[in-house]
Amino acid sequence: MGYLLAAAAVASTFNLVCSGEVKSFGAGEAGSEPFEKIYRVDLDSGKWCEGECSEQKPLAKVTGISLTLEDELTEGATSRTERMSMVSRETGEFVSKSIILGSYGKLSLYYSGQCEAAPFSGFPEFETKF
Repeated sequence: MGYLLAAAAVASTFNLVCSGEVKSFGAGEAGSEPFEKIYRVDLDSGKWCEGECSEQKPLAKVTGISLTLEDELTEGATSRTERMSMVSRETGEFVSKSIILGSYGKLSLYYSGQCEAAPFSGFPEFETKF
């Protein structure tokens, strides 16, 4: 029985190594290029982070078939930012979008690709004064 608990604990923390193509649109230009992102995920704490992991964020939604890392809309006096990132737990398919509207215009980034699970590299601890 201890083995099953250990296996369940391992499955609740993992890195996701995602790669594919990012398409960008903005300032009258469009382009695409390959990308690779690493996300650290802890299902038990409901937190995740990206890259160097300087900021841990709450998971937006977890279901049996998908992980929604973020799904947010932020509106300011002169700007609007929409972000959504989701991974299929069945296929590893990754989709993400960032749309930023500001006084300079609109920038849109659309990511599509695949994610693979990797060992959890943990959340870093930072020395702080307060």
